[in-house]
Amino acid sequence: LMAKWIKEHIPNWKQAVIVSPDAGGAKRATAIADLMGLEFALIHSEVNGADSDDEEDDSPESLRLVGNVDSKLCIIVDDIADTSKTIREAAAILKSNKAKEIYAIVTHGILSGDARERIES
Repeated sequence: LMAKWIKEHIPNWKQAVIVSPDAGGAKRATAIADLMGLEFALIHSEVNGADSDDEEDDSPESLRLVGNVDSKLCIIVDDIADTSKTIREAAAILKSNKAKEIYAIVTHGILSGDARERIES
């Protein structure tokens, strides 16, 4: 169903990269990318430990993009959006890696609290 929706509603979808916002959704996102003949990217969360080289990142987790999104249309695919924090963080990573345009598609949109505002920001 997601592939059909993408084809019907996203212009230039043939130039898109399907993005999983976390490792848990990688199987779903790669299945859609394979079905549509598109590239795939993953946002991977790494836990920073005492041996971390990244002195600028004090957060317990650091998000890393695996894949190329430079100047590409990106479609984030996720199963649920409750607070939308994952989608917002994924979009920020994609923007910082020079994605041209970003869409997010979720199966279940709960959208608790200020989730809509997070998505729009």
